[in-house]
Amino acid sequence: MYSVLLVEDEKIELDTLRDYINWDKILVDRVYTARNGRSALECIVQNEPDIMITDIQMPIMTGIELAKRVREEGYKTKIIFLTGYDDFEYVKEAFKVQAADYILKPFMTEEVEKLLLRIEKQIESEKTAEVSVSVAAKQMIEQLCRGDMKEEKAKRLSICYFQRPLNEVTYGLLAVYGAEAEELLQRNGDNLGEVYHLFLIGDVLVAVLHSHLYFWDGAKRIQSILGGNYSIACFKEKIPLLNLKEKTKQLVKLKERIFFETKGGIFDAGKEEWDKNSRQAADSGQASERKANFYKAVKNGEKDRAEAGLRAILADFTALKKDECIRQAYGFYYELKSSLVAGDPQLTLWMAEREEDWEQKILGGRYWEDILEALVCYCDGILAFFTKQHKDPNYHIIARIKEYLVRNYSGVCSVEEMALEVHLSPNYLRSLFRESMGQTILEYVTDYRLLKACELLKDKTLRVKEVGRLVGYENESYFSTVFAKKYGVTPNEYRKMV
Repeated sequence: MYSVLLVEDEKIELDTLRDYINWDKILVDRVYTARNGRSALECIVQNEPDIMITDIQMPIMTGIELAKRVREEGYKTKIIFLTGYDDFEYVKEAFKVQAADYILKPFMTEEVEKLLLRIEKQIESEKTAEVSVSVAAKQMIEQLCRGDMKEEKAKRLSICYFQRPLNEVTYGLLAVYGAEAEELLQRNGDNLGEVYHLFLIGDVLVAVLHSHLYFWDGAKRIQSILGGNYSIACFKEKIPLLNLKEKTKQLVKLKERIFFETKGGIFDAGKEEWDKNSRQAADSGQASERKANFYKAVKNGEKDRAEAGLRAILADFTALKKDECIRQAYGFYYELKSSLVAGDPQLTLWMAEREEDWEQKILGGRYWEDILEALVCYCDGILAFFTKQHKDPNYHIIARIKEYLVRNYSGVCSVEEMALEVHLSPNYLRSLFRESMGQTILEYVTDYRLLKACELLKDKTLRVKEVGRLVGYENESYFSTVFAKKYGVTPNEYRKMV
């Protein structure tokens, strides 16, 4: 639907235009009126009508003067002049201000309707052309950023798309480090007026910004939409089209350094310090010694010493290049898991209670801060285990009971047998276990059996009866009852969910 502004100082003619034209027929849903040029200009500022029909001869401001002001203010409203003079000079003046057409008084309403329909088609054609030019201009800028367009071609297209030489067209440029940010920004496109174009180079999201903005404010707006989960590097100065390739290459190269910076920060892409690397790698002898001291401190439950050792080990990784740093971080995690955790059944069970996908957190970390947090959390879990061992006088007894349950959960777990193993009476052992673990031995072994059952149910080749037997339940019906009481669904229902 379209909007039309009628400007006429003669009330009868204004009413005729407003009341006798079939606006619905010509797809006009808003009709504004003004009795002089000043009121008309105010209406245009407020409503930006698609078409304006204005008389030429009016008090205060003529139709020609009004049209000039409209064009000077940058409005694209189509202008139709209404005149009683079939005079070449008026026509010439009208077309100097890019008038779409003119209507001679007296007029027939059908004649006006026919003209308006033609102007509407023209508006649609121009909108389509504008979209096509806009898309092509964005493609040109992206190709310049990627270095896929030769300078001579860019010079020609700059005149075509921007009506200015290549060196006079400027934009802002920033990068968001993380490909996942693209979808989030695309969804919020209506709230991102500062962004002219977005595209990915690998996992670096490049944003081209409109040049009339303060780019640092634009970066802050983008960061607020991203929730502070991504780092941004932004050039503070305007970038001419001719320099887009060089500056984009610089942003992509910064990915290596931004990885180690504080997550969620906004960094000046143009500062010289990026070319300097102050991080120094430790030699292999120092690294091995630090790890040995860390393991010793952890096993002895020496919290402060272990945490200091961990900081030193992880600091060594930051002297490496990004990919090697991630490999070393994962190698350290795997070493901890295989040498400390996997070799100790109690520690394995302890860490299993911390349900985290450690591998994904480390290998999929977007920034070093993410990986660091995962490693520290994993090490804290191990350290807490050994610290508790050294502080709790009954811990070794409880640990041996857990070992027994892990060995025998698929069969009969006898409290009497456990009591003999740790040289305590069955009743005292029950009391000690409940006090230490917050649940009875039966509750603990039931939880462990059901945890194992959940793992086995993922194997669709095993029948529910077999799964129950493998975790210590000979009676399938009883197994299903216990499982449903714990998880709210039967084993078969659970299997369909995983």
